[in-house]
Amino acid sequence: MDPQPLLLFLVVLILCLFVVTLFIMRSRRMKKDTDQRPWRRLPPLWIALIALSILVLGGVSWFFIAQPDDNDQFVVLIAPFDDASDGQTGRYVAAELAQQMIQQLDGRIEVRLLEQRPADDVQALGLANAAQSDLLIWGQVEPGALLDSQSLSPRLIYTPQRIYAPNGWESYQGRFAMPQRAILSSEPINGQAVLPGLVAALADYSQGYPDRAAATLDRLMNDYPALRTPLLQALLGNVLWARGSYGPAADAYRLALSLPSSEQALLANNLGAILLDAGDPGVLNAFADAVSLLEGEDLGALRYNLGMLALQDQRPNDAAVELEQARNLLPPNAPLLVALANAYRESGRLASAEDILIAAERQIKLDVRGVPQLYRVMLEQRLRSAINEERAMLSLARSLAAQGPLTWELEVALPLPEDAVESQYNQLRSAIEASDYVAARWHQRSASDSATDLSAGQVATGQAERAENDARRQRYHLALLAIELARTRADRPTGGLAALFGRTNPADEGLRLLETLDLRTPDRPPILLAEARAYRVAEKLNEADRLYDRVLQLIPQRPEGYFGKAMVAQERGDSGTAMQLLQMAIERDPSFFPARIELAQIAQQRGDLNAAISQWRSVSIQRPGPAAAVPLAQALRLSGPTGYVEAEQVLLPLSVTDPAAAIELGRLYNDAGRPEASIQAYRDALRLDPQSSTAAFELGERLAVLGDLKAAEAALRDALRFDDRNIAARLALARLYEGPMGQPDRADKEYGIALDQGVHDLNTLILIGDTALGNQNPNQAINAYSKAVRLDPNSALPHLKLATAYLATNRLQSAEDSAQNVLQRTQPPTDLVVADLRAQALVLLGDVALRKPDLALARQHYTEALQISPQMLTAQLGMGRVAVGEGQWGVALGYFETATNLPGGTQDANVQFWLAEGLLRSGALDRAMNAYQQALAIRPTFPEALLGLAQLQYAQGDPATALQTVEQSIGQRGDYAEALLFKGKLLQEYGRIDQALVAYDASIRASSQIAETYYRRSLLLISTERYDKAINDLRRAVTLQPNFPEAHYWMGRAYYARNQDDQAHDAFKRAVDLNPSYTEALYYLGLAAEDLDRRDEAIGVYQTVILADGTGEWATRARDQLNRIE
Repeated sequence: MDPQPLLLFLVVLILCLFVVTLFIMRSRRMKKDTDQRPWRRLPPLWIALIALSILVLGGVSWFFIAQPDDNDQFVVLIAPFDDASDGQTGRYVAAELAQQMIQQLDGRIEVRLLEQRPADDVQALGLANAAQSDLLIWGQVEPGALLDSQSLSPRLIYTPQRIYAPNGWESYQGRFAMPQRAILSSEPINGQAVLPGLVAALADYSQGYPDRAAATLDRLMNDYPALRTPLLQALLGNVLWARGSYGPAADAYRLALSLPSSEQALLANNLGAILLDAGDPGVLNAFADAVSLLEGEDLGALRYNLGMLALQDQRPNDAAVELEQARNLLPPNAPLLVALANAYRESGRLASAEDILIAAERQIKLDVRGVPQLYRVMLEQRLRSAINEERAMLSLARSLAAQGPLTWELEVALPLPEDAVESQYNQLRSAIEASDYVAARWHQRSASDSATDLSAGQVATGQAERAENDARRQRYHLALLAIELARTRADRPTGGLAALFGRTNPADEGLRLLETLDLRTPDRPPILLAEARAYRVAEKLNEADRLYDRVLQLIPQRPEGYFGKAMVAQERGDSGTAMQLLQMAIERDPSFFPARIELAQIAQQRGDLNAAISQWRSVSIQRPGPAAAVPLAQALRLSGPTGYVEAEQVLLPLSVTDPAAAIELGRLYNDAGRPEASIQAYRDALRLDPQSSTAAFELGERLAVLGDLKAAEAALRDALRFDDRNIAARLALARLYEGPMGQPDRADKEYGIALDQGVHDLNTLILIGDTALGNQNPNQAINAYSKAVRLDPNSALPHLKLATAYLATNRLQSAEDSAQNVLQRTQPPTDLVVADLRAQALVLLGDVALRKPDLALARQHYTEALQISPQMLTAQLGMGRVAVGEGQWGVALGYFETATNLPGGTQDANVQFWLAEGLLRSGALDRAMNAYQQALAIRPTFPEALLGLAQLQYAQGDPATALQTVEQSIGQRGDYAEALLFKGKLLQEYGRIDQALVAYDASIRASSQIAETYYRRSLLLISTERYDKAINDLRRAVTLQPNFPEAHYWMGRAYYARNQDDQAHDAFKRAVDLNPSYTEALYYLGLAAEDLDRRDEAIGVYQTVILADGTGEWATRARDQLNRIE
């Protein structure tokens, strides 16, 4: 009786009682709220009812759980034996046999005595099936004989229809077809001595005690040699196979095949299954024998095995055909469905594979019910592990849009989305955990079985090894996914949280898994191929090449090793060798599409478009669909106008449903000069795939060419919204901002993001750096130029650009080192371009020396540059700036005027600026005004020129206009410290002290290296009696500029105002030491000395003031002080 309906009824009853109880309790609570009477607990009657229900539920559950499952019993039918007489003896012997079995065997076996004797095998089989028995015993007995005499010639009908332990063994269910009819002995036997033990062995075999069953069968056949029948030999062979003893198992089946049987085809099939698992080449002969013995009939188990052989030989289409036939012929079972899903996946029928996996998942419970209780957990976990593994592989196949074997697809696939690979990776980990669990449970089973019987536990050990093999296969697949994760993360920085928490490199993880597998099962080509590919991804080409050589030694007839070596050669830049190896791969297997695809791509890179088209045609025949047709159309497009018509014919039918085809059609129309059709094709692609970043990007580029800048910007923004790592779209948007839209700040921002994401083109990196430098973003420029240097370390240009950026951030040593790198790469100058780079590097070295300052070294570098390029403007300016550093503005002006007269000088903003600076210092204010205005006309964003102009306007007596102009300078560069300083001076002159202080504060925030700013702020602080802050500013000023007597003097005044006479005396003394004629400082030095009771020093100082100042104010004050103290 099935207990589930009763248990369900009892559960519903308990729930109903619980609901009623809650209702009563709520009613009582409401009553309490209305009449304020104390709330009473649930009545004892209700408590008793609930408790009684729970007890009944528990008792009934225990009763049914404790009862043996009818399905667990081994059902034996015994028919009256034919005694060639009146049947009395036959009925008596049958009844006696039944009685003996009931007495000798436990409750695991149910014995039923039939009234009817079957006339033949067909009728006997019908009776067994009708009764759903596992075994039917019938046959002949000598007239008047007894059961315990050697007079019985039994026959067996073996039809396991209830629980069947072998179905819990891995790879058994559906692949082995057991004989159903058996003549038990070649001569009469003692039924009492043989049959109870034989039945017990068959029951043990079905109920999960195979080692005990094998021991019993072996003993019986040794004791009674006439029992060596095909059925018993097959059972022994199965047990040996389940233990993993493939050789002895095959021998047992060969012996069975040597014996007479009407079901030899089944035995030949089973032998083939064993040889297939053993990797024995004799498998083909065994299956051929099975086909011959079937004489045109079909056999589901043989189809199943032929399908598994085809999968093993990488013939997934053939495998699918065979497994479909097996599915039609066999009862449903999950392992067959998983194998069929595998075949569908490997042959590119992904939707069919998904449907089959759904059916397999539904089948699990039914399969589990068909095995003994002690096998069920292991079987369920194994099946779920297999389905999880296949689901992960199917998901990977979907990600690849696979049309063939996954390992082939991975060789030609682009890096996959990380989240998809991680999901597949985690699913496989779950499968591995389940396989490890199954292996552990089988090991436990082996230990418990062998603890009481040393010969037992062998099948459990064999099954544990099979589970471990499953886990190894799954770890192999996990390694493939780890390699894909490594490819996905190849361009990602390794810092951040991943580095902080020690996140492992997926390539290293994959290699670790594969190396472990290689140690356990050496010289397995799939493992070696995966390991070699992992080394390729990790750019360890020598190791990869060595492994591919091992593969070629093992399987020279297969294409994969040649392909791998070709990819190594291609990575090394040896495309000639790569092409030869790829041709060899195709010769081994013309259907090996990765070699054709690589050949097509190499040919396309070499400009041999006819060869590329030829290969793509072959691929598109093997793999019809967009994956091959779109590259074929691309090659046709690139071949020129002669290929446009065919390319359009290829793409038009596909572009209706495939976005990639629509995108390629847009490119085709663009190249053909049909911009409107091109734009429409891109819009069609976006209709098919609204999140296509590529379509949006290329649409944006086309719209920009047509001048629709707003629409172009929107399309490019969409491209980045769909995929924020689309660097090409980001660079296109940056160029749009930098060029036609005139928004350099936004361009700089986009370039910065692209730089962080990974740009690998030298010219693009230099463009990003130039834009960043032009937008006063030198750190980003340094980042871009540094990457350019790493990309092409032997090129002088990236080093020169990097030196320029370093100089912009005042990193003088780094700038000098980079410029020296340019000199090393341009010695000797081989052409005008190289000579110009060398001259620019010398100028940059001069600029570095000028800032140190080392004026002599700067002059040397500028002179060397002029020797290379006499008309080099920057070198002439450098010579003038050296003169400025020496305080020789007249000499400097000569260099600046020379630069102006050189080619390009009048149109160079820097030349005009320095000319204006020289003219301003020489007093030629009108000419200076013209030069400043010319510089600003050439470069409107020129804060230094605006500051110079403001200083000129101030010199002309127009401080109000000067203030407006310096505000413009600050507007162009908000952190321009010198301009903020000048603004503060102007405001201070106007008496706007608070505003002046704000300006000085801003100047100091912009640069803490200008002594004058601290000095001027300190004067304002002293004027407002904030002496402590003033002293701090003056200390900073003299630290930056020790030769600053005014700062020392005013520091003394601040100390003097605070009555800190010692400090004041020291500060005044330092001012005087720096400038002995500084009469004001001398006077206050005398005051400080006088206050410190240093009378003689004070007298001497006052006398010095009188001598220095004559009739001046400070001399007058000094005389007064002398008169007072003398």
